[in-house]
Amino acid sequence: MTIAQFRQRGNSLLAGIPKDLLVALVVILASSASFGLGIYTAKDLNQTATEAFRIDDISTSTKEVLGASAMVATQKILETGTPGNETSVAQAGTYVASKNGTKYYLASCKGAKRIKDENKIWFTTLEEAKASGRTPASTCPGL
Repeated sequence: MTIAQFRQRGNSLLAGIPKDLLVALVVILASSASFGLGIYTAKDLNQTATEAFRIDDISTSTKEVLGASAMVATQKILETGTPGNETSVAQAGTYVASKNGTKYYLASCKGAKRIKDENKIWFTTLEEAKASGRTPASTCPGL
């Protein structure tokens, strides 16, 4: 069968179907296929995400279960928000400044987060920050 014969046979089959019904069938098939592919992709992404990311509730764990050093490391991660960026409770404060800068920030401000850890100077009170000769950052609300 040649391409011309195949085309002629297809046209004769489609001639018996009303055009409106044909358009409706194409729309239904295309939307069903799109929905099915979306569900399939979401299942695949969800499965990958759950394997790569897991949250455990460690607040009910006891010192005996985790061990003293694990509890201290866990507490530091909970305070700083990220592993590997632990700071001791004595070092951490409310206000932070850069060694090279002239401004101080609240620890939660965006400007404070841009300062490298090795350049951070911590102050526990506002008076300490002012006494260092630095001025409050104008981009940090709440100062």
